[in-house]
Amino acid sequence: MEQFQAKFIEEATDLIDELEELMLASTESTLPKSLIEQVFRTMHTLKGSGAMFGFQSISGFAHHLEDLYDSIRSGRVKVSDLIVELTLTSVDVFKELLVTGNVIGSNLQQKIDRINLQILRFLEQTDTIQFASSAKTANTDGVYWWIEFCPSPNIFDNGTNPLYILDELVSMGKSIILADTTKLHGIADYNPASCYTQWFIGIFTKAKREELDEVFLFVEDTSNITITQIADFDITEIKEISDYLHKAKSESGTIYKSLRLKLEQLIQNTRDVLPQPEVTPGAEIRKQGGLNSIRVASDKIDDYLRYVSELVTVQTSLTILADKLKDEELTRISEEVEHLARNLRDNAISVSLVPFATIVNRFQRLVHDLSREFNKGIELRAEGTDTELDKTMIQTITDPLMHILRNSIDHGIEDSEERERKGKPTKGTITMRAFHSGASIIIEVEDDGKGIDPEKVKQTAIKKGLVLPTANLTNDDVLRLILMPGFSTAEKTTTVSGRGVGMDVVHQNVQMLKGTISVRSKLDCGTTIRIKLPQSLSILDGMLTKLGDKLFIIPSTVLSKIIPIEASVVMGIRTGVLKLDSMHLPYLNLRKEFDIKMPYPARLEVIVLEYDDKKIGLIVDQVQNEYQVVLRPLGKFLKDSEMLLGAAIIGEGNIALVLDTDRIIKRVISENTAKTNLDAR
Repeated sequence: MEQFQAKFIEEATDLIDELEELMLASTESTLPKSLIEQVFRTMHTLKGSGAMFGFQSISGFAHHLEDLYDSIRSGRVKVSDLIVELTLTSVDVFKELLVTGNVIGSNLQQKIDRINLQILRFLEQTDTIQFASSAKTANTDGVYWWIEFCPSPNIFDNGTNPLYILDELVSMGKSIILADTTKLHGIADYNPASCYTQWFIGIFTKAKREELDEVFLFVEDTSNITITQIADFDITEIKEISDYLHKAKSESGTIYKSLRLKLEQLIQNTRDVLPQPEVTPGAEIRKQGGLNSIRVASDKIDDYLRYVSELVTVQTSLTILADKLKDEELTRISEEVEHLARNLRDNAISVSLVPFATIVNRFQRLVHDLSREFNKGIELRAEGTDTELDKTMIQTITDPLMHILRNSIDHGIEDSEERERKGKPTKGTITMRAFHSGASIIIEVEDDGKGIDPEKVKQTAIKKGLVLPTANLTNDDVLRLILMPGFSTAEKTTTVSGRGVGMDVVHQNVQMLKGTISVRSKLDCGTTIRIKLPQSLSILDGMLTKLGDKLFIIPSTVLSKIIPIEASVVMGIRTGVLKLDSMHLPYLNLRKEFDIKMPYPARLEVIVLEYDDKKIGLIVDQVQNEYQVVLRPLGKFLKDSEMLLGAAIIGEGNIALVLDTDRIIKRVISENTAKTNLDAR
């Protein structure tokens, strides 16, 4: 029974999350009729399925909301912003109930009692509701569906009661239900723990196909279900068809299986006086106990990734061995294994990716609640919601993004009066966007608020002793100060921000993901926080290079080209500028950076890297080959290095350090810019 309860919790959580998203997307005081119907059906499903799987608290709470939305859809209760807020509060209660099950603490019980009391007051209203127009529901009066529902004989074993499913279908429209009991042959063979009945249901409803599928959500794995659209009108309004259906209901169940074909024939015979259906009668979608997608526990995905990572390590060793032995057959096998490993790696990474929309949806509620708390009109917009991120990355980046949003709401967006004085729209906007940039994921949070005052930031930093009064800081340098621990320009502490830990937390979490963060702001125009993250935290393509007897890997995605140079040009120099191919290229001599003591070879190689239209060169002894590598964490002595992403095992147990090229590029460019400014003085 526990496995079925776990499945109920997963499916119910999805229903509640979807409901919350739809409620937040709707205009307060005006709910589309389609949404009202969906809330009613969701409550009906939670009521029936909750009782079926032993969650009586969820079932009872859903029953009260079902009554409220039944009154709303019938016009007895008028929609208001209070009902919208009540529904959102109820969503929070459902989330708590799904965590606690039937164990309800006193605080939660008080919330439930307050909501039930509010529902009771709403049910005492007698106003007539005016539904919002909905293009989706205004084009048709309904569709007639024919449903064949054949549950597994052992459906009762997991606590499922098919009558709840039928009850939910009845609530969706005008219906007729026929029960086929022909499988029950006699009392001698009767087993009370088995289901011998299958049902045939005709229903005229405005519900979409997806909504009918949801009714069978918890039994689709163990049942044969056929859902067929046979007309786009109520066929029971035709007397001949209505009489036939009621006659069939009193007949033996043996004719039920051919009933749909007979109905289609009757519809065709009366086609000259009936509207033309938009679909061909009999066009159907069948479910035979299968699914297009399945739920997989996250630990199984982690195991899958770990096995693929080990395979990539073995494949790299095989490639190195084939290169070493120069055996043609071994080289051919190695290339085939590499091709398979690369495809499997890409598949494994894609399985572990999660759409950016999964975290944006939860932030919609945060912005909704905080904008009401601060009495500010704020809209949260999302772009690139289909961009996918590593699930571990999603879990880690959620808190930093929440801090950024809180700061934007509290300090960034002005109140309506101030925005009006500045000639801005009275409603502020926060935009969250995600997109790919090379091998990186970019996440931006942009607001159109007051922006950051550089002078105020600088004076605060001086006051806190973070910088000297004589420091010559650029605008970018000043904005980077807000990422320092304990820095805050807030004049007072609120429940949301002002304690000087928000942006520091953001910076630390982004660094944990081997990412970078930057701030752009213009006074009275707004602020943009940009976070750049690696696309994968586990496996990457890299170029193996050598420095003395040490191995280093440079991610291939930022590599532009490789140019040989004489060692004498850069010998003993850590950083500078080279003139190569008619361009001036800032460079970093990795031998000096990592203090390699071995003698220089006669010739070195410059690896040219590209980053946001900027180029730098990394100077190494030798470029060897490109490999897929598994990124592994660094030990305690190197974990804080800003130059390294991690380590990888190469060949026969050799260790190669993986360079963090994004940070190296920014560091070299920053150092050369500072040196140029100093020389200019």
